[in-house]
Amino acid sequence: MGTKFKAFIAIGALALGGTAAASAWRSASPCPLQAQAQAEAKEHLDAWDVTSVEVKDRSLIIKMNVGHLTEELYISVMTDGLCSRMRADTPLKEMTEVQVLNRPGGRGYIYQTDLSDCRAFVQRPEGDARTTFDILSRTRMQAPDGVGL
Repeated sequence: MGTKFKAFIAIGALALGGTAAASAWRSASPCPLQAQAQAEAKEHLDAWDVTSVEVKDRSLIIKMNVGHLTEELYISVMTDGLCSRMRADTPLKEMTEVQVLNRPGGRGYIYQTDLSDCRAFVQRPEGDARTTFDILSRTRMQAPDGVGL
């Protein structure tokens, strides 16, 4: 392959996909950062009855082993499960949303922002109403047909 052709491919890849890291997130096969984020989330959620944890693009998808996911369980998974044990250099901070869904995956809660607020959540007293408000204000519900409410 000629040098000019390689340069053309590189320029085209940048124009279409941004940086190499962003392209890796969009690729069909999981990149090491996605795998690390998935493994870390599984470790953090070990105390909960989780059926699966996966990463798609920059979305962390957690399926709980419950038919009906309550708001209390969702808040607990977010604060005590993900946020309380998060390291400063965690790949979980690269996630742009967190989906916490019921066993079939049809209903649940979608935290629509990254996990950068976790530090503030864990610094507050347990059960602080501000944490619940902050989490729920960044959350939408997942309907049975896969469409957010």
